[in-house]
Amino acid sequence: MQIFSVTEELLPAFSPLLPDGFSPRSTAVLGASWDDVGCGVIALNIMGTRASICWFWVAPDYRRRGVGQALLHQACVRIFEKMRRPISNITISYPFDADWAPAMELILSREGFLSKALAVQRFHLTREELESAPFLSPSANVDWRGSILSLSALSTAQRNEIRAQYEQEGNYQASRADYAAADPETSHVLFIHDRPAGLTLVQNTAPSVFYLNLFSIRGGCVTGGLALVRCTAQAMLDNGLTELSFDCVEESADRLAHRLLQQRGERTLLCQGQLQQGFYRKDGTNHG
Repeated sequence: MQIFSVTEELLPAFSPLLPDGFSPRSTAVLGASWDDVGCGVIALNIMGTRASICWFWVAPDYRRRGVGQALLHQACVRIFEKMRRPISNITISYPFDADWAPAMELILSREGFLSKALAVQRFHLTREELESAPFLSPSANVDWRGSILSLSALSTAQRNEIRAQYEQEGNYQASRADYAAADPETSHVLFIHDRPAGLTLVQNTAPSVFYLNLFSIRGGCVTGGLALVRCTAQAMLDNGLTELSFDCVEESADRLAHRLLQQRGERTLLCQGQLQQGFYRKDGTNHG
């Protein structure tokens, strides 16, 4: 077995192990091979004093051979080597299936992670379903006096400042989002007192097909969140949307989206684990 960095040239060989729409632009990817066959991947981001592993997957035929353990350990070592200082935590997310979840619990526990499974609502909408959503009705009461701007209306410096603020505050979902792939015309920021209080990042994954990569709102900001969703949805419709998909991981956004769209959705599981600062070791070789 070999563990190595997955370069742009190697990425196509590992694409079957990565999620649809995966972008390596803001993510480092490690791969594992067994007899020259790509059998596992792990993708990680480093953000200020925090780090996240946003995807971790080993092909079913290669599980229980130590592939996952080796990938996770090398990812942690590389994070510590690059940071060269204590970190507040590492958050890891991985897809759920009946075989992978128990294997992951064992792998995480050996490296010192605490793990939990979160129920996530997944939505798939057609243009007709989105247009008929109650919150887009002309009679919908959206009395919002704050400021909502598209990313295209902001300078590069302003976008970088918003990203830095979310990372500093430790908003995991906003920190791991792929800002580089966001469509500036349909992605929006909600401002309250000149500070970002909500964010939508939209990717145009195919002609007329959109993916809402991030929907994050401050707790208690229901009216502003409603206005933010409405602006984003209308912008996607104006730009020719025929299909929309998104996952709501953040609880407040999930409740708001479910209520507004009145869609049952497809229920999935996103599993997460967290490695706390107390497990840090300076040499990066014994963090568990």
